[in-house]
Amino acid sequence: MTYSLYGVPLSQPTRTVLWTLLMKQLPFGLCLINPGTAGKKGSKNPEYLRKNPAGTIPMLEDKDNDFTLAEANAILMYLASKHSWTDLYPDDLQKRAKVDWYLNYHHRSIRELTAGIVMPKFRKDISLPPDCLTRSKRIGTAAVQVLNDGWLSETNFLTGDSFTLADLVAYSDIGQMKFLNLYDFSHAPKVQSWLDRMKELPFHNEIHLPLEMLGDISKEPPSMEQLKFANKTTLQVLENIGTVKII
Repeated sequence: MTYSLYGVPLSQPTRTVLWTLLMKQLPFGLCLINPGTAGKKGSKNPEYLRKNPAGTIPMLEDKDNDFTLAEANAILMYLASKHSWTDLYPDDLQKRAKVDWYLNYHHRSIRELTAGIVMPKFRKDISLPPDCLTRSKRIGTAAVQVLNDGWLSETNFLTGDSFTLADLVAYSDIGQMKFLNLYDFSHAPKVQSWLDRMKELPFHNEIHLPLEMLGDISKEPPSMEQLKFANKTTLQVLENIGTVKII
């Protein structure tokens, strides 16, 4: 199998790459890698760090070309360019530049929702001071408003009237908030409508099964057993899809 993807379904960036691979029906192997742990299947394991010194997920191996790449956005752009997925990553210079614009904007804007709201409930190995969490929430909330008033002010999707890599990346961090009941989107009606449109895309339900399983965590964070079970169940569902092999 040409591609091996390393990560877990509950990881927002991993989920984005998984979703894209499924929609494009590109066969790949999926290897479970637990973020922040040093065990055999951990992102801090020396063998994993040899391939990806930052110890982040996801990571992609293109075995036919003896090439390894980390960071979800880089992986998505690589695959889209290699396989000419011009619907997701246009070949028109200005249209592609607008997708790049959002991908570069995302990490210190919408991604802050995960850092300030989701991560404290999922990652006990990461401890951030209260002022950092407050700052992340403030930046993330402001970014949702920017999407509502700017990016989605005249179009159905972030860069036009059809979805691109920009929408898939954004949804990984925004969509989870609805599943987990961690954010009130009443101030952003256009974002809410966009969320509804994104739910209609192929393989949405399969990819977001772990979030569906966890449900409302606003009052009580999920236990490690719940997180493991959600990941394990989703892996089983994904393996029943013809293009995925769990390795």
